[in-house]
Amino acid sequence: MNMKTTLLGTVILLSLVACGGGNNITVGGDPQTPSATSLAYQDPAPTGFRLVRSAASSGAHLVLDLKGPAGTQGKGVAFFLKADAAKVTWVHPTGVAGTCVAPGSVFPLGTAPQLLKDRVASGSLQVGLFQKGGTATTLADAPILSLALDLSSASVATGAVSLGLESGKQAVLLGADGSLSPISISVGSLSAQ
Repeated sequence: MNMKTTLLGTVILLSLVACGGGNNITVGGDPQTPSATSLAYQDPAPTGFRLVRSAASSGAHLVLDLKGPAGTQGKGVAFFLKADAAKVTWVHPTGVAGTCVAPGSVFPLGTAPQLLKDRVASGSLQVGLFQKGGTATTLADAPILSLALDLSSASVATGAVSLGLESGKQAVLLGADGSLSPISISVGSLSAQ
């Protein structure tokens, strides 16, 4: 009889363990924030110099086009951007190694050496793009240049990602007369999803 009771108790205990014991105890507290798999970008207002999402964007690869105000004349631009290096990294829009900027067709760069330079350091991107000689270009709706961001790793948490003009640095337009004029570049909101 003692053996039957022990066997019956063991069967009941195993049944409770297999079914979860009948209680819902959560171990470990709050669930972890899920990891992001893509970058989402909300364009700024469609006026002035601005960074807009390119149709070439896909998933965790966000391509941004710099566009200018239609009718503005110039020979080039220079600017400084800053992004959260813990969440995103600057990359070339089409995967070309050694640079993070692809020129558009707006400013004619001519033959080598071209006046296009970019530099990345600690999440900051510095860009200068200038045409060689000739008359000033009148801006339309075409991209002046393209740049891109990728998620920095597979473990980036979802949420807002800082992206904007670098504090204390001035964006400039090289005018038709060769003078530099300060410009503002509108940047939209970026998030990891």
